[in-house]
Amino acid sequence: MLKKFLINKIFRNKPKDLLLIFYELFSKYIAVPNIIGLKLNKNTALGNKGDIIYLPFDKYITWWVIKEGEYKHFLLKQINKINNNIIFIDIGANAGLVSKQIYNLKKNKVSIYSFEPDSLNYLCLTMNLKGKAKCNNFGLDDKNAEKNLYKFSDNHGKSSLIKKDKFDNYEKIKVRNINTELSKILNNSNNNDKVVIKLDTEGYDLFLISLISNDLMKKVDYLCFEYQNIDNYNFNKELLLEKLQIFRKCITENKLKINLSDIINLKINKQIDLVFKK
Repeated sequence: MLKKFLINKIFRNKPKDLLLIFYELFSKYIAVPNIIGLKLNKNTALGNKGDIIYLPFDKYITWWVIKEGEYKHFLLKQINKINNNIIFIDIGANAGLVSKQIYNLKKNKVSIYSFEPDSLNYLCLTMNLKGKAKCNNFGLDDKNAEKNLYKFSDNHGKSSLIKKDKFDNYEKIKVRNINTELSKILNNSNNNDKVVIKLDTEGYDLFLISLISNDLMKKVDYLCFEYQNIDNYNFNKELLLEKLQIFRKCITENKLKINLSDIINLKINKQIDLVFKK
């Protein structure tokens, strides 16, 4: 009777519910695997049927890939419109899902440079991209240094240089000067290349954008980042405005009208993915 009850109870759950059940069960007994491999059962933006996608095991990004077979990002729609060769710079690359989809979309027309300081994410990144990108195991900042990266066990996408409440642990990581690293890439770029910078650094994006020199920013055709209303770090508002005004158009996933002043003054009370385009 008990066995029958358990089977009925389990199989009435949706796949996401089952993932959460197993995650909590594994966590309780300290048995959560560090990395899992998910085999695609059909062709998707992440790869072909039979390909393996490597991820740290958690409740969120792992579930999304299980459900969709891809990691959706409206940035892909904008990239697909570009006919030129692309230089794609992925700052906060995580496990490399966006970079992998960009590669699959453009193949030999894209050069990818990924930056990811989290050691577990970086391991997955290198396995997912398999030589398709120049992978860097450090973060970007205003200077070369060693910092704490704050991590969350249930969501490997939330690792941040910003100390948020209820983080689970932290890792000592290296950061390097953003202008020095971008110069290595962009100073040798072809004038016909389209340069795309994507940032997803969990609340650090606006600060990093404010640091980029005007000379380098003028080489960027698309600036894509995740806006978060987090005010526990300082950035120069005038410099940030100066950088964003270089771009002609702001695109949002839901066609929201965004005011630059609201971005700079952190007046938008939700997380939004933005694409600034020249």
